[in-house]
This record gives sequence, structure tokens and C-alpha cells, in this order.
Amino acid sequence: MTDSLQSHTQTQTEQPQATGQLGRGRLEQALNRALEAGPEAIAQQLRYILAISQMTALQPKQQTYTTEPLSIGEARLQALVEFAQALNQTQLKSLIREIQQIDDDYTRLGLIIDLIPYIPPERQLGFIKNIWQQLMKITNAATRAQILLKLALLIEGLDETPVASSSLMQIIKLAQDIGDQEARLRSLIALATHLPPTIAVKLQHRILDELDESGNDRLRCNMLSALSKHIAKEGLIRALQCAEGIDNAAERARALTALAHNLPEALRPRLRLEALKAIETIQSEDERAEALIAFAPHLEYATENQQFPEILEQALTIAIEINRRPLRARVLVALAPHLTSALPGEALAAVHALDNEHDRAMLLAELAPTLPANMLVASLAVAHTMREQDARVHALTVLARYAPKLAQEQTRLDALAAASNLPHYFERVTALMNLVDILPEPLQEQAYNNAIETTKQIENENARARAISILGNHLPAQRLPQIVEIAQAFEDPQLRLNALSNIATRLPPEQQNGIYRDLLKCVKALPYAYKQARSLINILPLLPADLLEEAQYIADNMRDPLDRATIYTTLSQNLAPEARKKVLAKAWQLIPLIDEGYDRATALAAIAPFLPKALR
Repeated sequence: MTDSLQSHTQTQTEQPQATGQLGRGRLEQALNRALEAGPEAIAQQLRYILAISQMTALQPKQQTYTTEPLSIGEARLQALVEFAQALNQTQLKSLIREIQQIDDDYTRLGLIIDLIPYIPPERQLGFIKNIWQQLMKITNAATRAQILLKLALLIEGLDETPVASSSLMQIIKLAQDIGDQEARLRSLIALATHLPPTIAVKLQHRILDELDESGNDRLRCNMLSALSKHIAKEGLIRALQCAEGIDNAAERARALTALAHNLPEALRPRLRLEALKAIETIQSEDERAEALIAFAPHLEYATENQQFPEILEQALTIAIEINRRPLRARVLVALAPHLTSALPGEALAAVHALDNEHDRAMLLAELAPTLPANMLVASLAVAHTMREQDARVHALTVLARYAPKLAQEQTRLDALAAASNLPHYFERVTALMNLVDILPEPLQEQAYNNAIETTKQIENENARARAISILGNHLPAQRLPQIVEIAQAFEDPQLRLNALSNIATRLPPEQQNGIYRDLLKCVKALPYAYKQARSLINILPLLPADLLEEAQYIADNMRDPLDRATIYTTLSQNLAPEARKKVLAKAWQLIPLIDEGYDRATALAAIAPFLPKALR
């Protein structure tokens, strides 16, 4: 193993991207994503790193093969499919033969579909036809629809030769035979997005024909919304007519709104009027409000040339007639950026009329960017009257960003004073750091001092750790040593490790080495081996070369072969070529000792990109 790694190590050093789909960059991304999943989920994430879960998250391919856990044999085949680009044609044939023995239709056909791009072009059509033949025998509509959606990705870009057109027609025929109407329509819509234009137009008209005949308003709305993103120009008028024929006002409004972006300019006035008429007749205030909020961005078309003032007035009238004040305020805030300059006052009045001060502060924050200077000044006066301190702080902080120049300085002082006196320590730190970027330098120092001292007073270690994380993102580098002392005082080694690792890279170089040694001490102090493994992997990219030997020593003393193999694989990428070769050899030797088959496949998936081609 050691000798076989020699040439590969040099290649890996010179061409770091040559590992393809599972290259070093992808490994680091996957590890980071897993490590961000939180303490409860991380143990499970480690077991499946760079296997199905992480690879499909990093490269979406609609690749969830089954809702049931894969068997050991299926997991091995899945891992090999991920390495298909490294297989020769003989190995590929062998892999396909094994996959064809899988009983589960979706798993078997899904894996074969993923392998088709690696098969010589002249043989691909034969494989696709074989998949069609197997699809004809599948009675489960959901399974058939899911496989068709995967198959649709393969036929994108096919030319319109007689053979290709015939093949595409066979796929469409399979989708049309699906019994469940929604599954059938979703499959047809997905297929239409990948078809040559002339075939796509015909299929879209076929979909619209079925929607015209359907009495299910929700189905018609959902399908039109899905189709609206891809519909051809030839089908726009038909789609609009289909949407107008929906009886339920809320569903009709949703469908019309979904179509709005794709309609030509000549049809937009008609759509706006039809949508607003539908919204106006919705009985439920909640549904009416949601429909109007969704439609609000399309009012921009009306304000571009000021030709449709009646549409603006109508939208505003619908909003004002909503009886529930919080709901009315939400709608008016959504409308305000798209209304003429004379109308935001209605939205502001609705916000100020709210009894709940937290709702008032949140909506005022959304509304503030659209308010003229005189309304901002009036809002400042109202914000000062709020009794709830956190709501008052939030309102003043937002208004300080948009207040007229004459009022800015005083508003910032007021916001700083309000934030500095919040009784809840964590909220105080958060409020101060939200404000600090708009403060002049002397007030910034005051805010930093207050936030650091407040953090020291937080009794709960979890809350104190979160406060340190916020400070670490805002404090200038020269002030970070002040919070290092707070982080080093944590009794919980996990919290200490998390806090220190978040700020370590921003510290002056002369202080970093000591922090990295502290991180390794924290790893050793963690109570469970899986936590030690997770945390060590997390900090490995941070560690300088002189501490990697100690990190390897910690891994050497772990009992679980999967943990050790995963750490060695990650550690190897930080080492010089000769040392990397040895550590990869140790990881390789551990893989046969992993008892659980899925874990073994996972370890193979992690190490494969860094192995010599023959071993891969």
C-alpha cells in the first residue's frame, strides 16, 4: 500500500482538482456541511459523510433512491456508482450486472440511470429502451413517476431525429399511462422542460387540455404554477384562459400571479385586473391577505409608466378593507414599496395602530426603507413611546439607518442608550452588535465595551457562548483577546472548543498557536469518542503543521476504526506528500476492520478520491 501511494501522492499535490467529483474541495465542503449540522445530528452525519446523504446534498440530482435504508450490498453498489468516472468499461459492465440483481425497482433503475452518462454514446439508447421496458411492468404510480423524472434529465438536448423523437414519444406515453392524475401531470411537466421545442409545445398543450377538463381547482392552480416557469410563448394565452376558468378565487389568484412574470407586456394589464378581481372575492381574510402579498411585486409594472393608477388604488382598497389590524398592516407593508409616493402613509398609519409593539417594530423595520423623510421623523416619535424595551430598541435601530441627516445623530444616540439598558444580557449584546456598524467611532468603542462586559455577566454558559460567537463576528481584531479570556473560562470543553475555534483565525498570529493547543486539549476532554472525532475533524483545517502530529496521536488512540479512518483521511490532506502517503495507508488498513457494511462503504467513499487509480 505504501509503495502504491507514492506516485499518487505526487499527482495529488500537483493537481489538487484532478480527483473529479469527490475531490478535496468537495470533501472539505461535505465535512463542513456535516459539522454545521449541530451536536445531535453530527454523530449520524459522520457515519454517512461523502456517501449518499452528503453527495446528494452537494450536487442535487434528485437522487434519493428509496425511502427505506439501503442494505449493505446496495450501499456498496451506491458507493461504486459515485466512483463511476474512475471505472473502466469492463468494471462498469460488472457493476451494471450487479445492480440489475437489486429487487427494489426504484433503487435498481435509479442507479442504472446514474450510470448511463458513463456508457459509450452508441450504447446509451439501448439502455434507455431497456429501462422503458422495465417501467412498463411497474404498477406503482409514484415509483414510475419518480423514475421518469430522473430519466427526463437524460433526454435533455437530444436532437429531433426520427429515432430520438420516437424514443421521446415512448417516454411521454409511459408518463401518460400513470393512473394518479397529479403524478401524471407533474411527470409530463417535468418531461416537457427537457424536450426539444416542437415536442415540448405539443406536450404543454396536452397538459393544458387535461387541466381544462379537470374540476379540481387546487390541482389546476398547482400545475399551472409548476408549468408557468417553463411554458412556451405559444401556450401563454391558453394558460391564462385556464387560470381564469378556476372557480375558487384564492386558487385563481395564485395561478394568475404565478403566470405574471412570463406573460408578454400586452397581456399584463388584463392579468392584473383579473388577479385583483379574484383577490377581492376571496372570503377568507388570511387567504385574501396572502394572495395580495404574493401579487404585490407585480404592481411594479404599473408604476413604471404610471398608466394604471386604478390598479394601485384597487390594491390599496382591498388591503384597507381587511378587518384584522395585524393582517391589514402586513399587507400594506408588502404593498408600500410598489405604491405611488402619496400612498405609504396608509401603511404607516396601519402599522402605528397595532397594539402589539413587537409586531409594530418588525413591520416598521420592513416599511422604513420606503418612507419619506417626514414620515420617518413621525415614526421616530412613535418608536420612543413603545413600552416594550426590546421592541423600542429594534425600531430605533432600524430607523437610525434611514432617518434624515438632521435626526440621524440623535436617533443613533437614542438607539445606543436603549440597547445598552436592555435587562436581558444576551439580547443586550445582540442589540449592541446590530447597531455598531452605523455608530461613529467613539460610540462604537462604547458599544464594544458594554457588550464585552455584559457577556461576562451572562450566567448560562450556552448563552454566553452564543454571545461570544456574535462578538467574534463584529469585534475588531485588536479586541478579540478580551473575549478569548471569557471563552477559556468555560467549564464545558465543547463550548470552549466551539467558542475558541470561531475566533482563532481572526487572532494575531502570535496568539493563534496557543489557542490551537487549547483546542486539542478540549478535544481530549470531550466525554465521548464520536464527539472527539467530530471535533478533531472540525479543527484539523485550522491546525499548523507542528500540531498535526499531536492530532494524529489523538486519532491513534481512538478505538472505533471508522472514526480513525475518517480522521486519517481528512488529516492526510494537511500533510506533506511523504507523510500523507503513510497516513492514507493507515486509513486503508482500517477499512476491513469496520464491521457495519454501510459504514465500510462510507469509509471507502471518503478515501477513494485520494487513492492511486488502480486501488480506486
